[in-house]
Amino acid sequence: EVSAAALAAVAVQVAIGLHLALCQEWGSWPFGYMLLVTVTSAINAFAYTGGEFPLGYVGLGWLSIGYAGLGDVFVFVYFGLVSTVTPYVLQARDVPPAFLLWIA
Repeated sequence: EVSAAALAAVAVQVAIGLHLALCQEWGSWPFGYMLLVTVTSAINAFAYTGGEFPLGYVGLGWLSIGYAGLGDVFVFVYFGLVSTVTPYVLQARDVPPAFLLWIA
């Protein structure tokens, strides 16, 4: 039951991500960026706590990504950077200047 709901949620996420990607100019970098975000988000959704070797529980040998602090990196990247930069990228079709300054 739970795995069916998880698959349904990821299917909806992929459908929305593909729709947003296809709304961009074909071959432009926002198109590629949205495809990358869609694919990596779907993979991370299952890799973090699902599958045969969940990153949240197994991690890298003795180090558990989800429960040893490295899970915070995933959360920061996807709920922080990706979720705040993506709307700007999709609307402006450009990288936010403040983001470039932050990375530098």
